[in-house]
Amino acid sequence: MRINFHNRGQSLIGIIIILIVVGLISCGLYYYYLQKQIPEVSEIPEKPKEEVVPSEEIAPPEEVVPPKEEIPTEEVKPEITCQNECSPTGSKKCSNNGYQICGNYDADNCLEWSTITNCPACQYCQGATSGSCVNRPNNTQDITSPNTCSATCKKCSGGACVNQASGENLFSQCTGAYSCSGFVTRLRNMCNGSGACADIDAAASDCSGTCSSYCSGGSCISTNTGAGTCTVATDARVASGGTGHCASGNCVADYYTIETACSTGSQCYSGNCYVDADGDRYAPSSGTKKCQDNSQLAGTDCNDANASIYPGTSGGSTCSICNSDGTITYQASNQDLFNHCGTTGCYTGNCSGTGSTCGYYTSGQGNCPACQTCQGATSGSCVNMATYNDSEGSNTCAGTCAAYCSSGSCISTNTGAGTCTVATDARVASGGTGHCASGNCLADYACDDSVTFTYKGSSVTYGIVESQGECWMDRNLGVSRKATAYNDSLAYGDLFQWGRLDDGHQTRTSGKTTTLSTTDVPGHSNFIYGQTSGPYDWRNPQNDNLWQGVSGINNPCPSGWRLPTRAEWDTERLSWSSNDWGDGAFTSPLKLTAAGYRNYSDASLGGMGSYGYYWSSTVIATAAGYLDLSTWAGAYTMGTARPRGFSVRCIKD
Repeated sequence: MRINFHNRGQSLIGIIIILIVVGLISCGLYYYYLQKQIPEVSEIPEKPKEEVVPSEEIAPPEEVVPPKEEIPTEEVKPEITCQNECSPTGSKKCSNNGYQICGNYDADNCLEWSTITNCPACQYCQGATSGSCVNRPNNTQDITSPNTCSATCKKCSGGACVNQASGENLFSQCTGAYSCSGFVTRLRNMCNGSGACADIDAAASDCSGTCSSYCSGGSCISTNTGAGTCTVATDARVASGGTGHCASGNCVADYYTIETACSTGSQCYSGNCYVDADGDRYAPSSGTKKCQDNSQLAGTDCNDANASIYPGTSGGSTCSICNSDGTITYQASNQDLFNHCGTTGCYTGNCSGTGSTCGYYTSGQGNCPACQTCQGATSGSCVNMATYNDSEGSNTCAGTCAAYCSSGSCISTNTGAGTCTVATDARVASGGTGHCASGNCLADYACDDSVTFTYKGSSVTYGIVESQGECWMDRNLGVSRKATAYNDSLAYGDLFQWGRLDDGHQTRTSGKTTTLSTTDVPGHSNFIYGQTSGPYDWRNPQNDNLWQGVSGINNPCPSGWRLPTRAEWDTERLSWSSNDWGDGAFTSPLKLTAAGYRNYSDASLGGMGSYGYYWSSTVIATAAGYLDLSTWAGAYTMGTARPRGFSVRCIKD
């Protein structure tokens, strides 16, 4: 025990004072006793002094209790408290490229944020308080760490890091020169669909594959130079076997050009083959022959001796001709080999004939019929052309499926031998990309066997048939099987109002309403009926842009498919052997049925087994075009009110 000498001194003084006080009190008491013994003394002196107890002033020494020193109050720690960093439990917040969750993750009872959970590649955190990972836009990169999507030929799609499709190069990671594969196609260094760069075969839109622009040495050449030949009918460059050569950006027949050495006139693209030693552009004598302009081949200087004599001058006749021996003779009657006389022709050396049938080598210099050309310098006869087109002179033939040369005549049907090139609609002897059908060049591709798609919320599979060069579905929308007869009720299908989407209204038993829609999507499955005045439609105002092509608004057909046009329905029906059901509509590959209709006046059904109505995408004023089939009137196309319920048959685009 620690001894405090200061306190000890105070205690001794206190004891002495106490003894003095006790002594004084004892003397007082004794004095009081003596006073009681003396009655005449009644006053008690200084009573208040008895109340002053000196011992009370010495109280501090009694309050100093040593045991209290053993329990110092400052050593008792106060209760520890904490504050929440977040609230409530389970809430989230975005942090960097991830999120944190509010919770109790340590020994105290307070809430704090968790460590960061990173969003997957191609996702990022969105929302100040929600902290959710959402997808990055498609066809972008994700360069945020640690989960990235920036490797070669990778891209974000649907919130995941996937390979870029073959032929894509979204971020220019694949580099290198192009290389050619054919005159139209370039091999581009692009993504190959497996996450790597490779040479991909892709058509180059800037290279037409003609003399004016074709692929050569990895570049698109826009001149008439380079290897390869060309096909005159299509102006297309080919590796070999073409019918011509490039000249000034055009494909011309394999003849020599002016001033090119030659041996016979038939080699020259224009004019004739002769010697011109003195520069007067004339005379087949000795020396090197070159292709020269025919218009200069008449005159008196047959031996190429007089440089001052030119054709058409006073020195020679416009209807004369030089012979190989240097002599001059007149052209035959009504000939005009050098096109000096227009349509009159020559007669005894002058332009006084009645007109020749043929000019010199080309029909442009004479009057041969279309698909015929002149042959022979002096015979003046017209012979059949070997090509499908005739662009010479005034009598021409296009050389397409609609009009092409065959046996010296211009045929205006889609029959005859030969194929065609779809891009130019030109007939070619072989190697074309299509075939003729109803005067048009259609692509040579085979239809798939079937197509699977979602219809009215369920997956369905329809067969595909080919007719007139087009791929059609083998049944109407809304049926489960191909028709077995024109009145097969199980193959009738749904009845659409023109321009409406697959929203359930087409079901034959759907509800009905008289309220017109003000938008392209009514937002319900009811059949809209009851229109009493024009324009008759389920939509007000009308929208002519509905059902226009594969990307048309409300197209009910699957991706890559659409409604046929009125013209395509006409092409189909005109191909039938009979304009009826028996040998026509049902006998055709399409197996069309008499599915009836739904009336727009009261939404009632009718015509099943007798009538078949098929919508087209064609707009006709305030109406729409359709194919009309009946058991008594045959087949034809026309227009009708758009709110009627008709069948839909899809065609591949």
